[in-house]
Amino acid sequence: MCVIACMSGGDVYAQTPTRTPSVKATTTPTTRLVVDVGALLRKLSSENVAVQLGAIRTLSGVKHPKAREALFGRLHVPSKVVRREALFALYRNHKKALRTYLLKMLRADTWFLRGQAAEGVGLLKWQALRAVLQKRLQKDTYHGRLGAAMALGELGDKSSLGVFLKMLRDQDMEVRKAAAYACWRAREKRALPALIQALQDPTWGVRFQAERAVRQLGGESSVPAVIALLQDKREKVRRIASRLLGAFGGALAYKGLQRALGDKGRYVRVEAARALGRLQGRKSLMILQKALQRERADVVRAAIVASIVKVSGPSELSYLITIFKDKSPYVRQHFVLACRALDKRTAHTLLKRALRDPVLQVRTAAKLILREKR
Repeated sequence: MCVIACMSGGDVYAQTPTRTPSVKATTTPTTRLVVDVGALLRKLSSENVAVQLGAIRTLSGVKHPKAREALFGRLHVPSKVVRREALFALYRNHKKALRTYLLKMLRADTWFLRGQAAEGVGLLKWQALRAVLQKRLQKDTYHGRLGAAMALGELGDKSSLGVFLKMLRDQDMEVRKAAAYACWRAREKRALPALIQALQDPTWGVRFQAERAVRQLGGESSVPAVIALLQDKREKVRRIASRLLGAFGGALAYKGLQRALGDKGRYVRVEAARALGRLQGRKSLMILQKALQRERADVVRAAIVASIVKVSGPSELSYLITIFKDKSPYVRQHFVLACRALDKRTAHTLLKRALRDPVLQVRTAAKLILREKR
């Protein structure tokens, strides 16, 4: 005897214990395999993901109402693997019910539910829903438009680009965020100028989605527009610009990052130092060495030192030993942690010195990296 709980559309239903025998169902008439649905439903409540997946795969061949209800409940669990398996199981045998359910969830008030529904449409690549979603994008209620935009983005719909660009200028930040997300998923390069402009949005969520889209769609041709953002009054925007320059690269990007290393905002300088470390190359090393000489803030010096270690090689060993003598324990600790990027021989030479450091945190970091380098 047990209590079976199923969730569909955010509601929870419970069946009280009974003495009736377990429900039996036949998967296919050819094999005549008898499935104990009650036992499988109990396995769905297991904490073991592998057990849940096995039960879902078996239930995917069962056309029983309780099995369908339980599979709908699996669409809201934390595990993405379980959600995916349940989604495909419902698509096999309960396509009509799943279509109705996903369209309902795309109009849900909760951002999480709309996101789950959009994820489902994207995983299934359910192109038959494209026309319905496009109509909702134009005429539906506020929440329906948001969900439709997300789902069309998952489908890679480029025909709705004009609507997405209009949504990027909407007064509501949730609409702008959904539009930036849709552009990112649709991988539409024509949206790049509008997305770069969205990097200056006052809302963090919109900037985050826009930055992800620009990082994916942009390249060296986008560098001049990104460098222009270094003139923005807000430090958060200048930090985004520095990160993107490190992702794009190119001669012009080096000039922009060199300028960013002189920014009045210390965390803009941190992002610029990290970006130069990602770019690699001799040019990065020269810029970082000059910046280290004039920098006074420990947090920035630590980022510069870490990037110098990344772009250096065995030929710069004597220079690296000199840097390790920095007065700040914070800088030395970050120097040691950055030694992960060095070859084994060079790293061992530096880390053995770090084991004699007077500060415990530095010695502990050195032991950790030495253990990894064995």
